[in-house]
Amino acid sequence: MVLAAFSYYQAWRDYNAGTRWFSDEWMKTQTDTFWTQTLENRQDEALKNWNKSQPDTPVVMQDGISIPRDQFWNYVERNRQWIEEGRKKNQELYSNLAKVTAHRETLIMVSWIAGAAAALGLLLAFYGFWNWRIIQLKLDKLLDMELSKRT
Repeated sequence: MVLAAFSYYQAWRDYNAGTRWFSDEWMKTQTDTFWTQTLENRQDEALKNWNKSQPDTPVVMQDGISIPRDQFWNYVERNRQWIEEGRKKNQELYSNLAKVTAHRETLIMVSWIAGAAAALGLLLAFYGFWNWRIIQLKLDKLLDMELSKRT
């Protein structure tokens, strides 16, 4: 029973730690996801503005900010890198969600096993106590017979 309780504690601890980590990461990622979507929209808008602008115009307007034409592609590349980082974080988060779900399933399985082990242990303890009481009564009778023979 101690082994079953210890196994259940370990499964519960892993599940609890994973859930806490996941909820913290989920809140961070929600903000990151919003930022990534904003960057993707800005990226699309910047490329549209690039296509609309005249080739001889020295700047491209983006969100009220004028970006020099020669620095525009640096701006686009920097946004693309941030967008890729955001997507990687989302993928990592969802792969960790699978791990938390697996820990939950393990916790449920270990709960059933620990419950069965505890029930079996209680059943065996009751059976042992019952048989010990019967055997003890027989031993008491034998001891009384031995004492009655000696006297």
